[in-house]
Amino acid sequence: MENSNKKEVKTEDYRDVKKMQDAIVENSTEFERLGLSKLKGSNRTLKSERERLTREINKSGIAQCDACNQTISSLSIIIDDEETKTSKEAQRIKDFAKNGTTCRCCGNKAILNTLELNLQMCISLIEIVKFYRHNPDADESKYYTKEDFFAGNIEEYGELFENFELLHHWDLLSRMPTRPDKVVYKDGWYGITENGIKFVQREIGVPKTCYAYNGETDSFESDFVTIEEILSDAGLKYEDLIKVEENE
Repeated sequence: MENSNKKEVKTEDYRDVKKMQDAIVENSTEFERLGLSKLKGSNRTLKSERERLTREINKSGIAQCDACNQTISSLSIIIDDEETKTSKEAQRIKDFAKNGTTCRCCGNKAILNTLELNLQMCISLIEIVKFYRHNPDADESKYYTKEDFFAGNIEEYGELFENFELLHHWDLLSRMPTRPDKVVYKDGWYGITENGIKFVQREIGVPKTCYAYNGETDSFESDFVTIEEILSDAGLKYEDLIKVEENE
C-alpha cells in the first residue's frame, strides 16, 4: 500500500494551517454540520432562503438549508408563510424531528435517525486498530482514509466496511476537522480515538443505540454493550479477529 500521497503535512505555523484549512473548505462540498440541538437558523425569511438555495443549486448543484442545516440538491414546493424566519422553522424542526417532519423551507425530510452498533462496525474498528498498531507508516495522531485502513481487504470484504464511518457517532473514530471556528470536516478522513482503542481492547462498553440528526449525534439509549458481546452473539471469537496473520 502506498501512503505517500495520503499523509498529512505537519506544520507549526498557524498561518500555514489556516491556509490549508481554507483551501480544503474552498474545494470541498462539505458544509458546517449542526446536530438537532444546535439548529439555529437566522433572520432570513423562508422566501429569501429558498431564493438563495435555488441560486446555489443552479450554480453548484448543491446547497445547505439555513433552517434544517441539511445538504440538498433540489427544492420541493412548500406552501407556507414565506415571511417566517428560518430561525423559527429551525425551532419547529427541533420540536418535531423525533417523530419526523418536513422542512418548510427546502422540503427535505427532517428526522432523528436510529443507529445501532453492529457486527460489521466492530470488525471494521478492529481492523482500524490493527492498522494503527502494525502499519509502520501509521500514526495515532493522524487521519487516514478507507483505502488506508482496509488496504488489501476492500476488494474481497468490502461489504464489511461499508458503514465504518458511522463509528464517529460513538466517539470510536474522529472526523478530520478543517476549521477551528466551525464544525466542518474533511470528507472521508478519520482518526482513531482513545475510546475506540479502549473499546477494541475490551476496557469499556458503549451504548448500542444512538440517535442522530444530519450526521451528528443527538443522544443514546442506555443499552451498553461490549465488543466481545457483539462478536459472541455472532458466533465469533475476539482472539481470532484481533490477531495479525503472519502475511499481513
